[in-house]
Amino acid sequence: MLKPISCLASFFALATLWANVELTAPADRSTVEVLTPEQKAFFALPPAERGKKSLDAAIRDQWKQTTCRVLPVVFSWQGVPANAKATLHLTGDGNGVDYAVTGSRLQVYNLKVGIPYHWYVTVDGQTERSAEWSFTVDASTPRILWFDNFLTKQRQDSFTNVRDLGGKKGWQGKTIRQGMAIRGFGFNATSPDRLKTPGAMRISPQGLAEFAKLGIRTDLDLRNKGEVAGMTGSPLGAGVQWKQPGSNSYVLLQPYMRTNFARIFRVFTDRANYPVYFHCDGGRDRTGTLAFLLLGALGADDDAIETDWQASFLVFTDLKQKLFNDMVADLKKAYGDKSMSELALAYLADIGITEAEIESFRSIMLE
Repeated sequence: MLKPISCLASFFALATLWANVELTAPADRSTVEVLTPEQKAFFALPPAERGKKSLDAAIRDQWKQTTCRVLPVVFSWQGVPANAKATLHLTGDGNGVDYAVTGSRLQVYNLKVGIPYHWYVTVDGQTERSAEWSFTVDASTPRILWFDNFLTKQRQDSFTNVRDLGGKKGWQGKTIRQGMAIRGFGFNATSPDRLKTPGAMRISPQGLAEFAKLGIRTDLDLRNKGEVAGMTGSPLGAGVQWKQPGSNSYVLLQPYMRTNFARIFRVFTDRANYPVYFHCDGGRDRTGTLAFLLLGALGADDDAIETDWQASFLVFTDLKQKLFNDMVADLKKAYGDKSMSELALAYLADIGITEAEIESFRSIMLE
């Protein structure tokens, strides 16, 4: 009888331990939205309709008001004494993070979409513990990343248009891995003299530290030499390799770009380079051209590929749908009336990318 009594006593002790800290949000086993209602409405439109609406300046201004700012996951709980410090323990996708919190509320950005997360709260170093709850971030893509309050004072609206290629469906219905290939803005502006002076930083040191949590190993800078004059490495630090091949937008079939894109694509066939952050200046045209090839090689469908490109409408009112349409039309003239994925694969084969290199890329990027 001693053992049952001991177990019963332990049960009541554990229940008492958990009783004082009660989780309130996100609700257990819930699905949490991180895209705003306006963003959801934007991405719900067929790509062709977004393309037509983009010709209307008033609509484009409305889209820019939507911006690429997404919603955080808001955690809250009660029962923590006013003078106590809490720790939120969050696990998901095989990783765990602890957040030290003063109070009973925490906002967290950039959780992965479609991934189950588990969380609980402890107080004063495990003296009290809540129950454990779970939630899933809504699987809608594109997965837009946001770095709140980390912009430089000089450029309050300049570091944005950052998103993950992952979360979408690709070849054979496999999901593209998140956190592996991320596209976006340049960390600093264009060199003012195009000779020797690096451009001013767009993101604060605190913001860079937050960005570094993504674990980026390769900063793939698609800007040309004059734009990056004076730079000798990645603003993310010496531990991140900086590759600066340069690029042009949408002109895939030009001889120079054929050679250049073969070199650029091969960055993504080497697992040691990941995670990769690839960008130009604003992260829309040159970056969008490369994203087209990457998503195509991964087998994403036409809707996902074009939607990823059109997400830049939320930042730039002068982005022209015609540029994307003309690029696709040029590829169709060269390779036939195929899907965007088939066009990307035909182009990559034409510039010397082998089936083994495509397979290597897919083995890294597809779950």
